[in-house]
This record gives sequence, structure tokens and C-alpha cells, in this order.
Amino acid sequence: MKTADALRLARVRKLAVSGEARAIRERARLSTTEVARAVGTTHATIVRWELGKRRPTGPAALRYCQLLDALEKAAKV
Repeated sequence: MKTADALRLARVRKLAVSGEARAIRERARLSTTEVARAVGTTHATIVRWELGKRRPTGPAALRYCQLLDALEKAAKV
């Protein structure tokens, strides 16, 4: 695994555990289903990540991190 990917996984896990991932999604007015479609996973997976029942892993987690970063950036514009 590339160092950059490892850093992104660490970031998305921190966002998920802290509740910030959910807050970012809600500020963007996106449902868990919409986010799941965008990152290529299931609604249930996003819910589990946001509730801290599962840790984000794999390519979907990296895409989730990218999406959250883009949503944060858009909110600041």
C-alpha cells in the first residue's frame, strides 16, 4: 500500500469514528444511499462506518475519503 493511501485510510477512519464524516455528509444534504452509490459500496456499509461498527477499508474507503474531502472543500467556497 502506498503511503498516501495509508494516510487517507487513517484520515477517513478518524472522520468516521469522530462523527465528522456523518456531519460532512449531512451538511452536504446527501443520504447514505447517495454516498454509497458514489463510492461503490452499500448503504449498510456507510451506516456501519458512520456508527463506528466497522472501520472503512479498501478502495471504497479511499473513494469515501475523496468524497468527504471534496464535500468539505465545496462547503468552504
